[in-house]
Amino acid sequence: AAATRLQEQIDTALSDGNGAALDPWLTLILTGLRAGLGPALPRLVDRFAEAVTAASDFAGLAQVILRLSAASRPGDPLHDPAAPDLGAVAVRAFDRMLEILAELPETPDEVLPEKVASLRVVAGVLHGPDEDRYDRGRFDRALENLLDSANCPPLLGGGVLGLLVKAGLKEAEALARLISGTLLGIGWVAEDRVAALRGLLMTAPSLLWQSRAVLAAADRAIEDLGEDGFLDILPDLRRELTRLNPHETDRLAEELVALIGGNAGELTAAARFSEADLARALRLDAELARMLAADGVGP
Repeated sequence: AAATRLQEQIDTALSDGNGAALDPWLTLILTGLRAGLGPALPRLVDRFAEAVTAASDFAGLAQVILRLSAASRPGDPLHDPAAPDLGAVAVRAFDRMLEILAELPETPDEVLPEKVASLRVVAGVLHGPDEDRYDRGRFDRALENLLDSANCPPLLGGGVLGLLVKAGLKEAEALARLISGTLLGIGWVAEDRVAALRGLLMTAPSLLWQSRAVLAAADRAIEDLGEDGFLDILPDLRRELTRLNPHETDRLAEELVALIGGNAGELTAAARFSEADLARALRLDAELARMLAADGVGP
């Protein structure tokens, strides 16, 4: 009964074609594997491989690489030795991703974050148990080419440079300069100023506490912004740092304490004030400082 139902779904998927969407076919393949029906998948996998070869769905290709790499690995709960060669499809998805990777600098701002996050997914596969299946050198060279692009946006640059520094292919100082330079971007709106930091947090957040050069550069840049500049970027800065999980927040607090002093527990303690309260208080503080200065009261 399960095989019959699966075959009906496969027939429907093949007749519909599913357009350029990879997710419906990938989901159907994984469903067949969960049902122990790997031998029923050859027709679907063949058509899916063709779709992968022509796909332009960057995030979808990343998920194909991630999910089929795992499913083709002996010992994985979904692995079925009687199923078609899913590892070959994952490699085909990797090759296709490299073909369209150079187009990332032209990606509209609203969909670029999803694609930057996908780079981290693929980098994780390339550093995992299936790394021998892929040409990691091609991926790294493609990332370096993105950095050399004259129109590489800060969000993409921060994400790509984070991956290359983590892989030991770029110096942390280069990432520090990028983060510092964008935070201090003259005439930039707040969202653009934190873009490189956002990219780093999406692909290699651990560098914030593993690399003193990166953290120190960010700290100096924020200090150099001055009170008004800091208030401008504060909402965006807070939003991006919420990407860190509680353990990562604790690790960052420890490194900040080592850098600037204080107490890590105080930095991570839950506050009873809202973000709006904080913004209001900082503006009042800045206004009071101006009033005192106008009255001749210095530091």
